[in-house]
Amino acid sequence: MNAAGVQLTVVVPVYNEEQTVAATVDRLLHTTFPCPVEFVIVDDGSTDSTEDELAGVRDPRVRIARHSFNRGKGAAVRRGMLAARGQLRVMCDADCSMPPEQLPRLIAPIVACEASAKLAKRSTAKIAVNPIAGTARMVPAIRPLMMSCRTSVSTASVQAILRNLNLAPATLW
Repeated sequence: MNAAGVQLTVVVPVYNEEQTVAATVDRLLHTTFPCPVEFVIVDDGSTDSTEDELAGVRDPRVRIARHSFNRGKGAAVRRGMLAARGQLRVMCDADCSMPPEQLPRLIAPIVACEASAKLAKRSTAKIAVNPIAGTARMVPAIRPLMMSCRTSVSTASVQAILRNLNLAPATLW
């Protein structure tokens, strides 16, 4: 765990999400995570009342960053990831296309040191990869997200593990 006591950062990029952002933040705040968590919400230059909705959030686990103009989702995710204090980092869309309540299930094996990273694709199976041990195992699909953690996982490592499991990468993403 890092000095701030945060082990997990959930990055939430938002753009013109006045209708959904308050409910999304509420769902995240009421989710029980297996480790200390912070939420970095990046408003990507919204032109609606998203900023006003976020101004009402009063929780010490929530930090809000704002772009002065729309720079695109990639820039918002990057800013959130760079601002993250957690060793583990996850991106969650503001429209809850990936249910926030599923995040603990995805993160638990990493926190328990059973896996170093997880890869996922919307509505398909996912693989928990442990590049140190050179193993991977199928995990029931829960939805997409991005994650980085203490151990970097190269694309070549993932592809080699998939080949060893007789899984074609094209079938997973």
